[in-house]
Amino acid sequence: TIDRIQRSDLQRFYQRYFFPANIMFAVQGDFSMPEMKARIEALFGDWKVTQPPVPPFPSVISKTTPGTYLVTKTDVTQTTFYLGQRGGMLSDKDYPALEVMADILGGGFQSRLFRRVRTQLGYAYGIGAIWGANYDHPGLFTVEGSTKSVSSTEAIQAASEEIAKMRDSEVTPAELDIAKNTVLNSWVFHFDTPAKTLNRLLTYEYFGYPKDFIYRYQKALEAVTRADISRVAKQYLDPRELTIVAVGNPADFGAKLDTLGRPVTPLDITIPEPKAEAAPISEASRDAGKKLLLNLQRKAGGVEKLAAIKDLREQVTMQLSPQAGGLTVKQTQMWMSPSYIRQEMEMPFGKVVVYSNGAGGFVTTPRGTSPIPAAQQQQIREELLRVYPALLLSDRVPGRVVNQLPDGSIEVTDGEGSSVRLTLDPATGLIAKADYQQAGARGPAASMQQSYLAYQSVDGVQFPKKISVTRNGQNYAEFTVDQVKFNTGLTTDEISKKP
Repeated sequence: TIDRIQRSDLQRFYQRYFFPANIMFAVQGDFSMPEMKARIEALFGDWKVTQPPVPPFPSVISKTTPGTYLVTKTDVTQTTFYLGQRGGMLSDKDYPALEVMADILGGGFQSRLFRRVRTQLGYAYGIGAIWGANYDHPGLFTVEGSTKSVSSTEAIQAASEEIAKMRDSEVTPAELDIAKNTVLNSWVFHFDTPAKTLNRLLTYEYFGYPKDFIYRYQKALEAVTRADISRVAKQYLDPRELTIVAVGNPADFGAKLDTLGRPVTPLDITIPEPKAEAAPISEASRDAGKKLLLNLQRKAGGVEKLAAIKDLREQVTMQLSPQAGGLTVKQTQMWMSPSYIRQEMEMPFGKVVVYSNGAGGFVTTPRGTSPIPAAQQQQIREELLRVYPALLLSDRVPGRVVNQLPDGSIEVTDGEGSSVRLTLDPATGLIAKADYQQAGARGPAASMQQSYLAYQSVDGVQFPKKISVTRNGQNYAEFTVDQVKFNTGLTTDEISKKP
């Protein structure tokens, strides 16, 4: 969405919303009122742009999605969790009581959540609650906490119980007094400087709040009773409407999230990498690209032999550079047309297996098996574009576009934002280099380059033997293909079998 914003969009936004009848102007400081007014009029006097009134903002749709949601992060040892539902507005008559209620529930060291979930049970590193309210649309009531992975479900369960107790048990006089004083004392800091005071008053004016809203709020806050807390807790807190979101590694959870009593819905929070801008494509450049690819097919052994490859198995030795860890990894890779791939890697800490059918798959480590993370699945999709036999037959793969670039290289794109640029060796006609972007597991995409240093003949096909890889211009790894076999009779059951 952000990538699509153009300069013209900003110009249109400015012209539509920035005009004299649609602004409020305030000045704060030590000055003469008549003099300041004259200076402002002189400065803005010729700003006479007119526009039709701006339409009101769309109303917030009162629709909730209660449930339990899980964001899987396999690289963490703790879980961050949220429990929430729709909150309210600052203008609600019950807002002062709700704010005090939230402070009793989770406002600090003395709160119920802190005493139960952290002090008594020892589950949470930190936990708190807030009744969120906005000027012109509802905010969110949220309970937020973090805990070690093994106690994730138990911590969420304890927090849910404390929310229910707010509805079922009256608060003590001490709880009420502490919370009211806390809220009142924190309110002062909204007005502890002239600039903050002016900003608040101007905001109240903008949203149509009464000029004495500050005093009304303070008076209502001071009048909150224990009975008010019980009433608003019963009226506004509904455990059935809670949305629960946990971010963590479910393989390490002591109890599964579905023991909370509701099905668990996975959430994918992967941010798609910006798509690389493809080179201009014309009919002439496509014809030239296809001609180069046809010649590459001939040099590699012929299109018939390449098209006959339905599966392959490779035994590869991968030597990582010192900057990448310096490990030596033995890898077995299996591929079956069109989009099945399996990688088995012998690592110092044990065996790792990655499988994908192009749409999903699994990862197995010594710690267990889990669904393939979205970022790793994206890497696999990109790798499928570069599987050697299919890459050389890209003119036959639906959705792929072959194009010649101005420097004479071949660009192959897959229609999903992935591409690879092939530079050919003028002496052999085979691939000399392959440049592409690789999706990052935790950060931005990396610029990768594979240099094909040697080839070997396998069943009459010229297949890479040695490949050197750089990542963002730095040495990354050296690959040696120790053995490769075509058409071994690989089946979907075999390639997808979990260890």
